[in-house]
Amino acid sequence: MDEVTFHLMQRIETFQIWLAEITQRSLELVENTAQEVLASEQYRIIQEGFKEIVTCLSESWTEAVDLLTRVSYPKLIIASISSFVGNDINRGTLTACCFGFTVGSGLGLALGFCLQAPSKPIYMMRAIAATNFTGPDGIAVLEDVPIPTIKSPDQILVEVRFATLCQTDLRISSGYSKTMRSILDHSTEPPVILGRSGSGTVVEVGGAVEGIDPGDKVIFWCPVWRKGCLSQYVCLSSWQVVSLPKGVSLEDGAWSAYPSVLSWRYIQESGINTRELHSKRVFVHCGSNWVGDALRRTLTTHGCEASATTSQTPVGSDNPGQFFHLSTAPLLMTDPLHRHRYDLVFNTEGEAAEEFCRCLLCPKGKIIGSYPPYLYSDTFGSFIGFAFSLWLRMTHRPTWELSGMREGSRLVRSLGRAPQPQSPHALDPSMVAISSLGAVLVSMDELSSGKKKNTIK
Repeated sequence: MDEVTFHLMQRIETFQIWLAEITQRSLELVENTAQEVLASEQYRIIQEGFKEIVTCLSESWTEAVDLLTRVSYPKLIIASISSFVGNDINRGTLTACCFGFTVGSGLGLALGFCLQAPSKPIYMMRAIAATNFTGPDGIAVLEDVPIPTIKSPDQILVEVRFATLCQTDLRISSGYSKTMRSILDHSTEPPVILGRSGSGTVVEVGGAVEGIDPGDKVIFWCPVWRKGCLSQYVCLSSWQVVSLPKGVSLEDGAWSAYPSVLSWRYIQESGINTRELHSKRVFVHCGSNWVGDALRRTLTTHGCEASATTSQTPVGSDNPGQFFHLSTAPLLMTDPLHRHRYDLVFNTEGEAAEEFCRCLLCPKGKIIGSYPPYLYSDTFGSFIGFAFSLWLRMTHRPTWELSGMREGSRLVRSLGRAPQPQSPHALDPSMVAISSLGAVLVSMDELSSGKKKNTIK
């Protein structure tokens, strides 16, 4: 062990000597190189050039100080102007000129302020909005909502006549689609104006809008990720608006716009070509509510005889046998002959009816959930929410919304009025209508005049 230590110490001493020698030689090399550089011709040229630059800067600074002194001295200024324009210019003349310039500038500014276009005043309107996200109790009528203005060439400003309050709005008042609005419409914080469907008169259109002019009667709808239309005025994109079909009132158009768009969307989600619907057996569960009635009528326009469960047989139906009362619906599940089996079942009631709808399917049948779906984006955390927002901004295009609105305008004429609830509760008829029909219709004329707040269709 002692021998190993001796050899190790010897190696360390040798390394120290070698390192000291390298350091000494490096210092000598640097010193010799510096002396050669200082004695070279290039260094002398650089030194002389630097001295010339310093001399020029010094002379320029002296000239600048002298010029500044002459410019700031009043007598020298007056003498220079007099020598330039003649002997008629003196101090009094210059004082008069300065006074005239000051007075003229003041008059010019005053005239400019008087002639400028006055800024448009901000007018207020009434609106029905969710003031918080605690549920329907937070829905209130607001008196001081600013009237929206057109900010892009594809927008349309509409004076609303009728608008709807539906089950989707009740879910929005509890925080539904909050994340999507923060990404696509930047209207996350309450108050959030409600209303998914409406009708009214066009007030103003953007430069890129074609086919719609001020004064036209229109129907429109609002997706869940945008502010609603339960206000006296609403600003919409062109793909949200179509002209009111001939022979349809504003009241009927407002009631039918949103469900007709949704019915077209649900049919597209089924994956069945509309030309093949006439050969399919289709069933609509709860076909007497807002969306169910629109689905049933939409299917009829495409040649499909759809059966449905309803609270009452629709008025004017040619085939009452294809409608089953809701009270007898459980009998369809235990039909021993299996006569009631369908290729496509639309469930407009919700997850509670999934088992019933599944019992009505044929082996290769399909269930379409025709109700506001659960949005997983409402529960995303910060990291996943950020990734989702990037993906949504890059991929979101209102394609089916545009085609659905065009198809909806064609179907509004045939949709007609939705049935009224059998016995609305006297204390809160609006909530009863929403639970049984899916929506209530609000007259914005009555809202603006402070009269009756809403009317049930």
